[in-house]
Amino acid sequence: MSEPSDKKIYFHVGTGKTGTTFLQYRIFPKFKGIYYIQRTQYRRVNKIINRTNYTKYLISREFDQQLEEQVKLFAADFPDTIPIIVFRRHDDYIASQYRRFVKNGFTGRFTDFFDVENDKGYFRKTDLDYSRQIKILEDNFNSKPIVLFYDDLRNNPKDFVNKLARLLGVSVNNEELNLSRKPA
Repeated sequence: MSEPSDKKIYFHVGTGKTGTTFLQYRIFPKFKGIYYIQRTQYRRVNKIINRTNYTKYLISREFDQQLEEQVKLFAADFPDTIPIIVFRRHDDYIASQYRRFVKNGFTGRFTDFFDVENDKGYFRKTDLDYSRQIKILEDNFNSKPIVLFYDDLRNNPKDFVNKLARLLGVSVNNEELNLSRKPA
């Protein structure tokens, strides 16, 4: 099923530890002029898009190793979607992922998690191949992806949010945003 041409769809395919949760809860709901389908509604995204008449949609979902599989599934129904992805410096990204896994009970060493020399860890080198991730998006969607950087979000969240709003053709009231690093 393909989306009607009068509906513009943006799909934020967030990878873990790149500000995805921050964007999903504090930024995307504040965008005006776009219908935001929150991550908890992702399983119903096709029904929501096909049964409503908004002109713009923003979907956000966090993927790590599931990125390729999930992009293919989504693109099969909505190939004209404009994908959005945020990248983080490789060293920062893998260290943050490791800390998250340890916090959630992983007891292995870092090399069990990410083995640079033998590529036998839980995370593989392909999981950090950002050009591969961009190619997955380009191969499955008819539009080039919007590529953003976590460091820009972290260093100047207001500029990051305003840039993203411009790219999506939406507005945002900066006074309504909570840009602090700690939840309110």
